[in-house]
Amino acid sequence: MEIKISDPGSNSSEITQLLRRWQGGDVQAREHLVEAVYHQVRSIAQQALRRANGATLTPTELAHEALLRLLGANASWEDRKHFYNVIAQATRQVLVDAARRRAWRECTAVESVCGLGRGDPRAARRCDFTQSQRSP
Repeated sequence: MEIKISDPGSNSSEITQLLRRWQGGDVQAREHLVEAVYHQVRSIAQQALRRANGATLTPTELAHEALLRLLGANASWEDRKHFYNVIAQATRQVLVDAARRRAWRECTAVESVCGLGRGDPRAARRCDFTQSQRSP
């Protein structure tokens, strides 16, 4: 799954410089970076959602979650392209995590409706079946 990265609004060397300044501890650079890349990050999120069946997140929610994960990480960015590629990976991971939570909630609901306890093998089979039906 390839995500198109075209960021006409921002100079790639400017983003690379902001990444390096942020890595050097400049908190203001991080804020400027978010402003400079937000539109493209939201676009990446929108592309990822088009490919994700059953996703319940909005592009804005997905972009925010991916940015929060990366802004909290202690990563070493090579350049703008590397940053956007990691953002694309982060959006996919957010979607996977959301799908897992949704499947877990559905399995829990099935257990309670059917009166099956956590240790009941029929509940586990039902959850496995539900998840296999959602797999591409």
